[in-house]
Amino acid sequence: MDKILSELLEEHRGDNETLSEKDDVDPDHHDFMDVMLSLLDGTIVEGFDSDTTIKDTILALIAGGVDTTSLNLTWGIYLLLENPHVKKKAKEELDIRVRKQSYYENM
Repeated sequence: MDKILSELLEEHRGDNETLSEKDDVDPDHHDFMDVMLSLLDGTIVEGFDSDTTIKDTILALIAGGVDTTSLNLTWGIYLLLENPHVKKKAKEELDIRVRKQSYYENM
């Protein structure tokens, strides 16, 4: 993953250098990587170089989005299994809202 992020960072850094040479670049158009590079490029943050800090931040955002969803689903299923009365109530509501028969069975 580090290699992929390093390549993306260098590619983005190269794109920014190419774009900065053009006169028709919109100065208000910045993505996350532009902002991170403009704030941290060439700096040392708590003993880590800017590339490491940027890559770690991106990885944390990616992993955070995945972990949050899977963790919440796992936790929700666990709680339903541990609380049969809540599971029964959830099933009843799904039966009402989604119906017991699927759309395709009615065709």
